[in-house]
Amino acid sequence: MINKNKEGKKIFQKNKQNIADFSHNLLTPLAVIKLQLNTLGHQFPNNIQLNKIKKSIEKLSTIIHTFLKLAQFESDDNFLIKNKFNLKQLLTDLCEEYDIITYNKNIQIIKSLEKNIIINADKQKIAELINNLVSNSIKYIGQGDTIKIFTRKNNFYATITIIDNGLGIDDKHFKKIFNRFYRINNTKQNKIKGTGLGLFFCKKIVDMHKGSIKIKSTIDKGSKFTINIPI
Repeated sequence: MINKNKEGKKIFQKNKQNIADFSHNLLTPLAVIKLQLNTLGHQFPNNIQLNKIKKSIEKLSTIIHTFLKLAQFESDDNFLIKNKFNLKQLLTDLCEEYDIITYNKNIQIIKSLEKNIIINADKQKIAELINNLVSNSIKYIGQGDTIKIFTRKNNFYATITIIDNGLGIDDKHFKKIFNRFYRINNTKQNKIKGTGLGLFFCKKIVDMHKGSIKIKSTIDKGSKFTINIPI
């Protein structure tokens, strides 16, 4: 039984590596095609067919990058690079990056960040976790809406709460919302592009840190995500 498990694991790892190698090999010719299309686009800016091809290439590039990222997250040798850092400083820096996007959509980000929350975690992955959640909020709310970001700590956990007043999610989706490629099938949600992997990556990052992520949401009223990361 042990030998069979080892053999199955080797095959699984080999298949993942093959997918990653195949994806990498596609990226270079795609980059060349995109460069050529951009050159042609400058020469023929109003060519409808060129614009359609550019959109298709962009979509294909996004899919390939997504599969590469998925292979990375599911790899057994994926690990955390932990360092101590100030959570408030990280969130403040990230919110400054959101300013241009939120300004154009007239979205207000309200922050209440507790001082001196020092956590020992993978800073890059925690930043990716926050980026995924805030990006989702930005996608699913409208002009003039708000996103609230709060932090607090207790003896064991740092808690990050992100609240928006956007489209909201029916509670029947809560059990599947963190699954790979899961997308909500309704008219409003389907109009917004996505891979169905953002929340999967969030859950993966939280699990890697031995933390937790919970969702509360109401249709047409908004969503609330609560993340607990061990200090």
